[in-house]
Amino acid sequence: MNTETLQRYIAGGLSREERNVVADWICEDAEHLKEYKALRHLYDISLWNASGQSRKARPRKSAHRVWLAAASIALLVACGIGFKAHSQHNTCPPLAPTSVTVPPGKDLKLDLADGSQVQLNAGSRLQFCSDKNGRRVRLDGEGYFIIATDPKSPFIVETFGHSVKVTGTEFNVKAREDDRLWEVALVKGSVSILNTEGKVVTNLTPGKKIALTGNSLIVSKLDGKELLWKDNILSFDNLTLDEILNRISEFYGIRFDSSALRCGQKRYTGKFRTQWGYEHILKSLQMINEDFSYSTPEDDECDVVRIY
Repeated sequence: MNTETLQRYIAGGLSREERNVVADWICEDAEHLKEYKALRHLYDISLWNASGQSRKARPRKSAHRVWLAAASIALLVACGIGFKAHSQHNTCPPLAPTSVTVPPGKDLKLDLADGSQVQLNAGSRLQFCSDKNGRRVRLDGEGYFIIATDPKSPFIVETFGHSVKVTGTEFNVKAREDDRLWEVALVKGSVSILNTEGKVVTNLTPGKKIALTGNSLIVSKLDGKELLWKDNILSFDNLTLDEILNRISEFYGIRFDSSALRCGQKRYTGKFRTQWGYEHILKSLQMINEDFSYSTPEDDECDVVRIY
């Protein structure tokens, strides 16, 4: 298989029949798989470089294609070891599903094929369709969505619990199955909340958020500070040190051991740029409260940050 064809396969530039041929070629030999992975790795590098561009500048079409291609797992789907559609109503053709996972301490902006945009928070995973008809995605983590308007084709965000249905609007979804955390915040437009059977259980209006508490959906007023993460800001509002450590752990992928902490109930308020790193946050908190210390993994050769 020549390199140009593989590049077009990764970039989504082949017909369905051509994709099937390439996928069969990749799956038939371990060396073919190795060659594919090496080429896709180059696109991965392009992806993360593109995510660091100025947020004021819109990516060109070529960059958009690279972004989508970089996370392509069409090969894994073809080999039967990757993404499986969550819903029987998923409109993706067999080789179209794509998945991207954002590493700790990073965020990522994507332009979807239908013109919608999504910004993913650290540690989040999005599964989506790489063709223009794919207006159904699945999220595990947190994402801020700006949906291209199409009244004839609703956009669906699936999560481990309820799903979100829109035709064109701006909203934030936080859904972490491991933590049983589910929340939707609406900035513009309107959204419908669907149950696992696809039926509408409630609608949300701008400036409101809805969260799953136990088995109940609770609606409350949206605090804009909750969405500062998309501007690369970690905001803490009257949180205990333990709660802050949980937030830091979630974003940076850092594990903390605070079992020896004796002052964990004091509360803090503040904002920090994510690029400053977790140690800057800890040092700033120490200036306010000298009753705790910490040791990094480099200090005692462990894989956790100890708070005491």
